[in-house]
Parts: sequence; structure tokens; C-alpha cells
Amino acid sequence: MGLRASIYRDARLGDCSNGGISGRADVVTIVNIDGPFRPADDAPAVLLVAGNVRGAVKIVPAIMGASGEYTLDQPDGSVGPMMGGTYIATSDSRLREAIRKLGASTDAVPFHDRFETTAEYARYSA
Repeated sequence: MGLRASIYRDARLGDCSNGGISGRADVVTIVNIDGPFRPADDAPAVLLVAGNVRGAVKIVPAIMGASGEYTLDQPDGSVGPMMGGTYIATSDSRLREAIRKLGASTDAVPFHDRFETTAEYARYSA
């Protein structure tokens, strides 16, 4: 079970997720924060995790493994996850409390749902 939160995007930019969750959904289910909701097709599973630098957090796509635990849902042979320009937020204080427990302070969390093939990564990073 998890907490539902909204995906926020700049409508002028369009979808920059390269096929990520934010390109097809408006809501996610944060499965590592206690809440009354189950992930669904229109509210996929995600995880709140510590970012790559101290004091940062991010949200990443999740998949349930054979053990029943959720882990990062990364396509084989891909680079990522990276931010595609969207943020996750909710007015529910449980998200803010979970962010604080990870040593961060923010109201909108970057959504890292963009993956690229190694060829795309090389082309876009050149």
C-alpha cells in the first residue's frame, strides 16, 4: 500500500520522459510511504529515495520483485533514471515527513523516470 501524489509538469515543454511514467500518468503511488492506496495502471508504483548528493531526494519508478519488495524498475541496457522535467508533490504531510527522514527539505520532489539507451545517452551527452 502507498501514498498517492500528483505529477507536475510544464505543459509548454511537452513530454520529456522518453517513454517514462510521466508521459502517460498524472498520479503515482509512492509505495515506500504508508498510505491506503495500491499501485494501478493510472497510478504506477514509485519509490522515494535519497538523491546523488547529500540533502537531495528523488522519486524513481518501482517494480515488485519475486520477494514482494519494490525495487527500481530499470529497463535492461538502459542509462538512468534521470529527470525528465517533472516533479511529484502532494498536500499529504506523510511525504514531507519521509523527505525529512532522508535529510532533505523540499515540497516537490524531482521525478527521475527518464531512461535512455546507451546510444541515446552518447548522442544527447555529446
